[in-house]
Amino acid sequence: MDPGSRLRPVAGPWALSVLQTHWSVRDLETWFPLAVGSTDLDPSALITAGMLSDLEPWIDAAAAQRRLGFAWTGDVNECSGTHRREAFAWLRGEVERETALFALALGCDLTRLQLHFRSSWPVLSQADETVSSHTHHGANLSAVYYISVPEGPGGTLVFENVGAPNSLGPEFGEPGTALTGEANPLNLREACYPPRAGRLLLFPARQPHAVRAHGADALRVSITFDIALVDRDAKPHPADEPIDALDLFR
Repeated sequence: MDPGSRLRPVAGPWALSVLQTHWSVRDLETWFPLAVGSTDLDPSALITAGMLSDLEPWIDAAAAQRRLGFAWTGDVNECSGTHRREAFAWLRGEVERETALFALALGCDLTRLQLHFRSSWPVLSQADETVSSHTHHGANLSAVYYISVPEGPGGTLVFENVGAPNSLGPEFGEPGTALTGEANPLNLREACYPPRAGRLLLFPARQPHAVRAHGADALRVSITFDIALVDRDAKPHPADEPIDALDLFR
């Protein structure tokens, strides 16, 4: 196996000049990269309208349950199981295929392991509302699909580099400190994905992430999925619904 991916040093003009003149090691080996899957789906207008229509009772409920500054999330408001609803059959099929491909790309043996839907829920975000940093306990893989994204700034999904394995000091990379340098792939403290209607993002469920406030005047609607990896011979969790990758790719 090749020892990690190769990455040329990325730095500002002065630093790059010094490296090119004095540094005998021309390549860095990078290890343990975070994998985030991103794909843009293309639902028909009828499918999108059907999903939004089906969510109207939850959208109405969310209006009465909002906490100032925080997006409404179905998992903490007992509004889960979106993947079981008829209006979301198309999206469920897309998520099944993409999560199976993502798991295969990460080296999972889907002849021995089976993907299971564990839960799914809507996230409804008005202007200036956020989702605090969190992980998805009880799942192995998570996904988010953006149904409706109004025009406006912000609303990015942020993956946090909490381990910071390349930090050379407690202040390195922090704004306003003497050790701050130019951002590059070796010192990033976060990776940001702007929302886009039709986009599906997949990521390891244990990865800390948050959602920043958006500045649009309309509601942003997304669906979150939690997927478990289960031994095919094990007794499934009562709430699980299997995704048989072997059938998907016959």
